[in-house]
Amino acid sequence: MSKKINNKLAVVNSTFGQGSESKEVGSFDKYIGIAPFYVLGVNPGVEQLKEWFPNRDYDQNPPKYEYNKEGEAKGVFVTFFVKVNGEHDEVAHLSKDGKPLNFITRCSYLLKNELMMNSDKTKVQVINAYGDTGWLTSEQWKTKELPEYMIKNGYLTEGMRPAYVGEEGLINFIKTFVNIPNSRKYDSDTKTWVNKTGEDLKAALAQFSISDMNKILSGDVTPVKDAIKYQPNNQIKLLLGVRTTADNKEFQDVCTRIPIRFATRDYKRVAKELQDIMDNGGYGSTEFGKMPFKFQKYEVSPTTFQPGGTEDPFGKAPEVDPFAGFIN
Repeated sequence: MSKKINNKLAVVNSTFGQGSESKEVGSFDKYIGIAPFYVLGVNPGVEQLKEWFPNRDYDQNPPKYEYNKEGEAKGVFVTFFVKVNGEHDEVAHLSKDGKPLNFITRCSYLLKNELMMNSDKTKVQVINAYGDTGWLTSEQWKTKELPEYMIKNGYLTEGMRPAYVGEEGLINFIKTFVNIPNSRKYDSDTKTWVNKTGEDLKAALAQFSISDMNKILSGDVTPVKDAIKYQPNNQIKLLLGVRTTADNKEFQDVCTRIPIRFATRDYKRVAKELQDIMDNGGYGSTEFGKMPFKFQKYEVSPTTFQPGGTEDPFGKAPEVDPFAGFIN
């Protein structure tokens, strides 16, 4: 089954819905579990970092956001520096002497100047104007036809184009933080997902233009800053863990692949997604804690999640830490 795509595919300008205010329903300590965070900045310079980390040696360890590894496409780390909401009830138990926890970490996405392909290069990831992704074979892309599973899911082709490596993760973070709604809603009567229309659909816009992607990949993250400025006081929940290296060094880690909306209280979906990621070989050396992912100071303990040996069928950007040794 196939569907002919007749609409224009090029997106001239970046398009993001303004989202809505996030509201909740009802030494170098390291932390694990889920907590809400404010976004302090994106790819800050030394002067800004000195305000947050005044005791760092920036001459020896300057921030480096570019990715330039021999044999690979060049890229950039889009790094969000985030501060925990120490007064939130999921964090307040860590207050000391009446002072809320003051903890800043970062959530980093590696974007590379190449298209996101599956492991055998037979499919390309596509992304539409609402940040929704799918996979097309080269022939499907040439003929502009959608595979059956994308048609069944009601995939919207507005603004559809090939995605860059790392772009999906970055878009998901922005959508989650800004609180941009999804392009579909669940119809309880028909028990199916249906596409939104009109202003509801317009509010779900979440895509960078090609020109803005070129800016970001060159190191100019202004488009990212512009995308999150609509809701600067919002919060995003993040799952934190502690990564242990081969030489037994420990670093604060963030599960960048599962950003969590601030209103979320039930973390069963997070647990399932994390297990799926680990079954496919991801985060094998990181301890995130157990359900319900209580936010707490890290103590050495076994995790219920065990990495599997199945290869991710679509591949993924390497889990690289651009600040190893810089903050922790």
